Amino acid sequence: MSMILVLFFSLVLYLAITLSSANSNQTRLAAWRAQNTARLCARLLERRCQNAFTILHTLVERPTLTQAVQKNDRSMVVSTLKDSVDLLPDLLAAATYNQEGEQIAEYPAVAEFPQSIAAEPWFAQLYSHHKQDPPLVNNVVHLRGLEEKEALAMAIPVRNQQGIAVGVLVAYFRLGNFYDWLTSIRFYSGTVILIDNTQRIVATSSDATAPQESAIRFLERRVRPDYAPYQKALQGSPGAELYRIPPPLEASFAPSQQEQMVGYTPTLVPGWVILVAQPTDAAFAPYRYLLRNFAIVGIPLLLAVPVISWNLFLLYERLQRLALALGQRNESLHRLNLAKSDLLANISHDLKTPISTMQLSVSNLLEADSPEALPPSLSPEVTECLTLVSQELDTLASRVRNLLEMSRLESEVAPVLQEPCDLTDIIANALERVRVLSKDHSIQTHFPATPLLVMGDPTQLEIVALNLLENALKYSFKGSPLLLVGELRETEVVFQVTNRGESLPPGTEEKIFEKFYRRSTTSMSAGTGLGLAICRTLVEGHGGQISAQNEPFGGVTVTVTLPHCTLLSASEPAPERESV
Repeated sequence: MSMILVLFFSLVLYLAITLSSANSNQTRLAAWRAQNTARLCARLLERRCQNAFTILHTLVERPTLTQAVQKNDRSMVVSTLKDSVDLLPDLLAAATYNQEGEQIAEYPAVAEFPQSIAAEPWFAQLYSHHKQDPPLVNNVVHLRGLEEKEALAMAIPVRNQQGIAVGVLVAYFRLGNFYDWLTSIRFYSGTVILIDNTQRIVATSSDATAPQESAIRFLERRVRPDYAPYQKALQGSPGAELYRIPPPLEASFAPSQQEQMVGYTPTLVPGWVILVAQPTDAAFAPYRYLLRNFAIVGIPLLLAVPVISWNLFLLYERLQRLALALGQRNESLHRLNLAKSDLLANISHDLKTPISTMQLSVSNLLEADSPEALPPSLSPEVTECLTLVSQELDTLASRVRNLLEMSRLESEVAPVLQEPCDLTDIIANALERVRVLSKDHSIQTHFPATPLLVMGDPTQLEIVALNLLENALKYSFKGSPLLLVGELRETEVVFQVTNRGESLPPGTEEKIFEKFYRRSTTSMSAGTGLGLAICRTLVEGHGGQISAQNEPFGGVTVTVTLPHCTLLSASEPAPERESV
């Protein structure tokens, strides 16, 4: 019972620790998710900028563009820009400027480009720009006259063959694909915010679904410089924490003014920052869902543990009582079985001596020299009676012998004697003992000239042969022959007894070797059902096997297989037989 209580309280403690740990970790897991989403958006922007860098470098290296800018040839510049804009799907528009920052030409003409960029702070930086440096990313601008109004502006100097800057190329790239991707992210990650190097909120994942804003409204969205996630991202350290949404977006996207999980990360574009803002309810929803399911399963389980444990404890107590009662009953049955074996052994031993005496007396009377030795008036009747008495005494002696042997085997106190013995001699002795029982049968024997040596107890092996012969004669038709065959097969000695009688019922070939099993027949004399059981026990005790099978034309063959033993060399003394 104490173990059940320990298990119950351990489970309670485990559930409490698990719930507490999961509740404290949900903020960390939500922050990790927001930070990774911000990094994904940053990688997308950087990949788009990298594609734009490649396009610009290819464009400014064209000799026709360099010559047109040097000559201020507007028509040639327009022709070159037109070829590039029409062939490159990501390039939305482009314009060229001379060394003073005045516009030379633009394409397409419907777009409203600035006529001068001399006042731009980045214009002076371009002339200190090395040839292999990437273009300067200005920001996202709003171009009037085009369907796609928002564009990513980039500037790169145009150099002659001597590497001297002779003008500036400003290219505007589409952001449509980027907005589409931001819109898809909004479904599961909240609001993604793109901030340029002037603190302007260039785009959010809500822009694609919100009504189109005016140019003034678009250019006025800015984030406060002291906004903590923005400052940390500018310092180059990505992360995620609980903050409020940037103030310019509070009215549109966070009317409840609740805290949100904000992930932030810098980008490879200098001064550009990605923020991912997600309401805490949405950020913690997956983990709270897991906690809820865990509680739904864990709490009923916790309540069910005492009931289940108590029932198991009662079942265990009941099984213990049953096991104790069964053990006591088995012990009682074992004592009764030992007492039964002792009783049978004592009775059989007490019967053995008078039966032997009566057998000897009857045998002496039957072996008289002539019937005249008996009284003449009783001579025929007495002879018949004595013959019948002799047969019954043989049967009784066989049963007493089997009872004694079975009692000895069950007691397991008699050691098995191991000595080389000839199976041919043992079978000959058994045939002599059943001479009277076999007088109505012809016995045919087939044994080799060489001895069939086995290692074992001659007395026990003779009991096996005697029981097999008696059983075969008992279930043989009157006057039918009995066949005995002995042979050596490699490392085994095989002995077979075949009679001509009724076959075994199907499926009983193994049952006849069970204790107290008797064949249901009325034409044959009944027995105790111990003879073949004793045979199997003794044969297996000698490391052999015994089996039975029906003959095709009636009768049964019993086969005994024993390990073969070679003769000892003359220099080795034969083991002495122990006296019992």
